[in-house]
Amino acid sequence: MKPILKQKIAFFYPTGFIDGENAIDIVSPFDVDYLKSIKPEGIFISLKKVVFFNKRGISLIIESLHSVRDKNGAIIGFCDYDIKKYKMIVEMFKGDMFFSLFDSADIVSLYIGDDISTFKEKKILVYNDKHEQKNQLALELYERGFTPIIAKNRADFLAKRKDVDLFIENSYLGNLDKTPTVFIKDNVIVYTLKNFVDSDISKKFDLTYHNNTLRVGFKVFLFDATEVSSINVHGVNFIAKLSIAGAEYGATIAMCGLNARKITQKLTHDLEDAGVAIYPGLKDLFDDEALLSEAQNSTSVAKKGKG
Repeated sequence: MKPILKQKIAFFYPTGFIDGENAIDIVSPFDVDYLKSIKPEGIFISLKKVVFFNKRGISLIIESLHSVRDKNGAIIGFCDYDIKKYKMIVEMFKGDMFFSLFDSADIVSLYIGDDISTFKEKKILVYNDKHEQKNQLALELYERGFTPIIAKNRADFLAKRKDVDLFIENSYLGNLDKTPTVFIKDNVIVYTLKNFVDSDISKKFDLTYHNNTLRVGFKVFLFDATEVSSINVHGVNFIAKLSIAGAEYGATIAMCGLNARKITQKLTHDLEDAGVAIYPGLKDLFDDEALLSEAQNSTSVAKKGKG
């Protein structure tokens, strides 16, 4: 089944069934070679005309597309489904889902490809019952130049849905492999650090995300070191440089979860000299009313993003 290419996204439109017997007919070895040659940014299977699928069929399609993703970095997944199909896929794979789900082909185009001009003036509302997913869906849109509204909960989503042009409810990003993990709480961008923090942080840290959140107006950034075993001079220097660079935007970089076993006193002083605010734990930061006030006084764009 030859895909249809739309703005750097390859769409497959199967009909009827997707199971272990016909999956190879939907995405054949020939299709895989073709996709490798055209190098799309995204590859999605539309479920609009699919009446039945099982885990075996879905798994075989994803396995076929893995080689394209590994070679070209394409984002792969499914779109154009109803709530029943969405819940079935999520239930089938439970926490082990390395592909993405988007409500519709339009939503796919919000996240992938270069055809975003038609969406630029649209009001976009984001909701997901999984906190990390909701925030990551919103951060991806920030990265693409949008200013989404993030629903605080389902009631908030239902109340605001009628006032927006597009809403994202049943979508899932299957490539949450960024290090550190990122989420938003009370307008604070929280980066979760783990294990040993050294020079590798400069390679794994998504600086584009960080710079974009600075530009849209976020003012407080927290590095949570609760799960860190130790941090050396290279890790400290990287965070210190972020703090100095953030001062240009009036932003505060903070850290929590450090202790004498994880960091030397000298390195702690180096962080403080660079303007990094040190807190014992996560709760201590969110109990700091002055800092939270600074976060809430972010630009109108950032406040709009929090809904």
